[in-house]
Amino acid sequence: MTILPTIRSGTWSVESLKPSLARELRASGVGSTLDLFFYAVTLSGWNQIAKELASWRQRSKGQVALFVGTDHAITDPEALRAAMRANVKVLVLTDYVGVFHPKVISLRDKRDWSLWVGSNNLTRDGFRSNIEMAILAKSKGTNLAFDEWAREVELSAVECDENLVLEYQRQRERYQAKMAEAGQFVWQRRVNKKAAPQPGKTPRREPKLSKMGDLALQIMPRETGGDGKQIQFPMSSLEFFGLTTVPGDSRTVRIAEGDDAPFTTHPIRVYPNKTARIVIAELDYQDRPCVLLFRKAGKDRFVFEILSRNTRPVEHDAVLRQLNQPTRQGSRRWGILGDTN
Repeated sequence: MTILPTIRSGTWSVESLKPSLARELRASGVGSTLDLFFYAVTLSGWNQIAKELASWRQRSKGQVALFVGTDHAITDPEALRAAMRANVKVLVLTDYVGVFHPKVISLRDKRDWSLWVGSNNLTRDGFRSNIEMAILAKSKGTNLAFDEWAREVELSAVECDENLVLEYQRQRERYQAKMAEAGQFVWQRRVNKKAAPQPGKTPRREPKLSKMGDLALQIMPRETGGDGKQIQFPMSSLEFFGLTTVPGDSRTVRIAEGDDAPFTTHPIRVYPNKTARIVIAELDYQDRPCVLLFRKAGKDRFVFEILSRNTRPVEHDAVLRQLNQPTRQGSRRWGILGDTN
């Protein structure tokens, strides 16, 4: 079940948040301002709207401010860096009581004001996978109560720079390294396929995600690499990327999370100790345990998908069952998948 509706006041149309935001950005006038208030932001979430924001800013000469919290260590330092590289004013909450928990988007020009208030975090799952709800309210004027709230938020924040990101990143890595061993909590009832279906309901079919030739790699809760972003390929899987297992062999590939994310360049090298690693900026300890699906998208180009057991347990387990068995106790499973469509 994947539902991401937005209720638009007045017409009561139901639609996904991302297209709703993109439509209003296209309709906004020159000199608009966009303020984003989010409990959590990840790089994969930022990538969901980065292209739309860049196009809007070029056309409207608009200004963007991102107010973001760091509670529970969900916000990704790479997302803060990506926003700053895009010349977005990033403000991190530091002086407040409780948890900074809003999910609010405010878009204003000289004539109109659009305000989204909902449950979506600026994350991959918040925009693509979770069951979310948001309301779009539109007005010709302003709202003093909202303006007062926004001013209080701004007074509680400091503008982000690389030093601040590094300070947060170091503390976050220490925390998440301790939490990584257990992985994220998943209620077993969500993935218990043997449970009797409720009367009158059709049992869910297992998803068929893989295509002929896909590489699927199990990522355990705790592996090497800071911030949970580094993975190590099994040596026998390197042929998928056109590599041999000979130490010193290397290749530069371009990878992207899904079809709508930008490709980024990554070197893969076989080291003398017979290991090969890659850093995937969109991957996080919050995603682990998970399965990574890689698909060829052209010469030296690959798209990947993260199937986290935390948010997509049925899909995660369905793909995991197709992989080869571990070669030793505690080792990961992987496989080149066949056609299951």
